[in-house]
Amino acid sequence: MKKNKYLILVFCILFIMVGGYYLMVYLRFKKEIYYSNGGFERKYTKEYKFSLIQHLPLIHRFTNFIQSSNPNFVIAEGENKLFKITIPTNYNTNGLIIEPINYLPKFGNNIYYTDEFNNLIYALNEKSSQLLPFDLEKHKTQIINKEAFNQFEPVIIYNNKIICSKKSISNYDFKLINPNNLRLDPKNNFKKLIDQGQLSYQTFDKSFIYISLFSHDILKLDSNLNPIEAGHTIDTISQKPKVKFINNSILFSSSPRITNYDFFILKNKIFVRSVVSSNNDLDFKNNIVFDIYDINKHFKYLGSVSLKNDKNDYPTDMHILNNEILILLYEDTISVYKIET
Repeated sequence: MKKNKYLILVFCILFIMVGGYYLMVYLRFKKEIYYSNGGFERKYTKEYKFSLIQHLPLIHRFTNFIQSSNPNFVIAEGENKLFKITIPTNYNTNGLIIEPINYLPKFGNNIYYTDEFNNLIYALNEKSSQLLPFDLEKHKTQIINKEAFNQFEPVIIYNNKIICSKKSISNYDFKLINPNNLRLDPKNNFKKLIDQGQLSYQTFDKSFIYISLFSHDILKLDSNLNPIEAGHTIDTISQKPKVKFINNSILFSSSPRITNYDFFILKNKIFVRSVVSSNNDLDFKNNIVFDIYDINKHFKYLGSVSLKNDKNDYPTDMHILNNEILILLYEDTISVYKIET
């Protein structure tokens, strides 16, 4: 009897050890699919040259650029006011022109946006839901919309009409706003994306380019945010974060890993700033890497470019000016590059 108990105990111990081993292997394999680097190689190209013009120290601290594809200027948010950034005619020798927008007060309960085409800044008051456009040249203000936004903030504004909006809280839902009728059935107009990413509007065909922040997905969407073409970046991060759907909101089950930080579009080419190292990257942590894709060729990978990161941190935002000047925003510096092909 004692012998049988001993055998059962040994069997249980072996079962636990073997089961634990295979469980560790499974969890490690699963984790590597989601978190691992490598599994692909980059092809570095010399077709695009990024020439450093200057590292410009900032007198005022900027938190971010207001997202827009406007090539003429970019608006930076400071702690107490907004700033308009342009480049002079001779930008090879002169620095950026940074002008405070003194006539436009910056309030804590306002969210600010810029128009893709006009010389306008939009201020959305979260409490009153009023959307105010400020003309940067005429300094005029006009209420264009008094409808409630239900804690949604506009992403793209076209001809004084809201095309698309994104939730201001961290649920990462996208909702289409019909410019002619803001009271649509939300069941038909909610577009759930299970991971957040950047949306960029293309003026020539009124489409959007979406690149996932947490996986390698690339999508092209029409003006109603319906996917019309899909592709992927070259990294191997295909598994998306686990999410929960609660009252039409999407919540992450755990903190996801960032894959593609942000991107810009230049002459039908997408430059994606990746934070995933490839098999042939030797000094990835000390470089800023852009992977390039062709929009007109089904997001074909064209190659990569690498910029030496002279800073102790990584840029928090970026913008393209005059379709050839890249500015990278750091905590205390703006780095300015000229892109040559």
